[in-house]
Amino acid sequence: MLINKAKIQQQLKDIIDKSNQYLNLQQNKQKVVAYIYIILSLLSLSFFGLFAIGPTLSTISALNKEYADEQNVLRELQEKNSNLRSLNAQYLQIQSNLSLVTNAIPDSPNVSQLTRQVEVLATKNNLVLQKLDTGLLELYPAKNSNTSIFSFMFSTTVRGSEKDINNFIAEIISIDRIIGIERLSTGRQQDDFTAAITGKAFFFNE
Repeated sequence: MLINKAKIQQQLKDIIDKSNQYLNLQQNKQKVVAYIYIILSLLSLSFFGLFAIGPTLSTISALNKEYADEQNVLRELQEKNSNLRSLNAQYLQIQSNLSLVTNAIPDSPNVSQLTRQVEVLATKNNLVLQKLDTGLLELYPAKNSNTSIFSFMFSTTVRGSEKDINNFIAEIISIDRIIGIERLSTGRQQDDFTAAITGKAFFFNE
């Protein structure tokens, strides 16, 4: 099918002429100018808006990240606080028993306290305290230098009735401090009995 070039050219010319006639009208000119002004305004707002909003969006993103990090820190602090409250509750439950532990193995030799306990027990059981000696403090034992539990030796000799001596021996073994009896010997001296005790007292030292 042959294309009539002359006809197409005439149609394009008619379209252009009609467009020129439309644009030449004063009312249409005002509409076109208004449309162009609106389009340019929108383009300007979009262009400058990118520069104005861009830093704001970056700041918002940074603040959101900082907020998330602070929330994580807050959760960790709340968890630690909960653990501390739990430990405090457990400590309060065993607090009344802590004195038993510290008395059993004190954090110092407390030689005077031990000798005082022996003297009180002897008096309580109507015994004559003939001897009460303490040995050298074993602060740095050669056999086990890595331990923090140390000890010292003590010895005592008492005289009295057999019953009172037996009570004394039972009570000295049962005092609140942990001691070990290394040697125990008893005998008769005239109308009385005697008992010689050699023991070891322990203490804690960092």
